[in-house]
Amino acid sequence: MGLLFGAQMSAKFLTLMDGSDQLLPAMFPGVQHVGRFNLTTTSARNVLVEADKHLGMMAVPYALAIHEDLLRSCIELTGCDVPRDASQLHNKLGSECSKGGGAFNQDSLSQLHTLREMRNAVIHRGGVIDGRVVKRVAAMSNDAVLDWRKVVGRNPLPLVEGATIDLGVGEMFLALAATKVLAKQANEMLARSLPVIRWAEVVVDDFLTHGPQVSTANDRRLRKKLLGWSRFHYHALKISDDEIAAAADARGLKI
Repeated sequence: MGLLFGAQMSAKFLTLMDGSDQLLPAMFPGVQHVGRFNLTTTSARNVLVEADKHLGMMAVPYALAIHEDLLRSCIELTGCDVPRDASQLHNKLGSECSKGGGAFNQDSLSQLHTLREMRNAVIHRGGVIDGRVVKRVAAMSNDAVLDWRKVVGRNPLPLVEGATIDLGVGEMFLALAATKVLAKQANEMLARSLPVIRWAEVVVDDFLTHGPQVSTANDRRLRKKLLGWSRFHYHALKISDDEIAAAADARGLKI
């Protein structure tokens, strides 16, 4: 959001200097990397005005990659093999967590799969739409299409094979919205499906990897920090102190 706002704010600011022949490095010598943007204010403003499109092209693959990594991590927590095909990640996690209840929102899931195929078209086919994109669009429900139009600002239905995809800020907003919904549901499914002792092991491993540095010889301080880490980051799981202590003991920590 900061990049999006910054580009538009900069474009507005540069309108104050329209017509100047000075190049940006001469006008803003203290700005880092300004030498790589060796343009007049008018030319620079034209680039910044178009930044939304380029930001969407970069941000959508980035957002989807982070979400796919999350799903793979969730599946690994269940102890199952992770599918190589990204389109099967949600099905695999849903299947492994079926006993705990819950399911992924199908509209958000269909939007994500459509964006994923659009991303693939951009990366592997120079943005040219193929049948997989068209098939995903056709599979979306009316509600999913209406939501797409509301967030993105354009209708995905006219997309046809052979046309060129234009991933913009609207698609970036939709990618963030869909992955937020699906990530929350994945967390809820895992919370209900994994045994508490498994979560206690996750807490201890997380603390050892990302928590504050505490000498394992200082039992009293270690216990306080570890239990505090559990209560702050994993409060919703309601893991007892004894369960955390048992998981710590299994890792060779005496608290």
